[in-house]
Amino acid sequence: MSHWPTERHLSAWAGVAPGSRESAGKRMSSTIRKGNGHLTTILVESANAAIKVKTSHLACQFHRLRARLGYKKALVAIARKILVIIYRLLSSGGEFREPQSHPAEEKSKQRAVRKRVKDLKALGFEVTLTPITQSA
Repeated sequence: MSHWPTERHLSAWAGVAPGSRESAGKRMSSTIRKGNGHLTTILVESANAAIKVKTSHLACQFHRLRARLGYKKALVAIARKILVIIYRLLSSGGEFREPQSHPAEEKSKQRAVRKRVKDLKALGFEVTLTPITQSA
């Protein structure tokens, strides 16, 4: 991995680096960079498989990005994220630990609970919430 000084160099070489086609302060649409086509294909396919795992950190990040960027751009962003993870693992020699739930996910969950409770109260129900304990 010493061939690439940083993960940015590697993602640019692979063709999954984010582009910045801008002129006079206006952002214009563009395609991904030209890079190693074989690696780009493998990374995008891997990203496509990774987003299918509902509880993974990458899937949650994909859904947040998809709302803003669209499906394909979000998929390429996840492909880059996978490449960065691989680079960091190979250069440090460590092992991968998936991050715990993102604070935005907890906030979103709490917002959904409040909305459901408010809707039920509007329909004339009294609501008390008790969390379910996980049994092994």
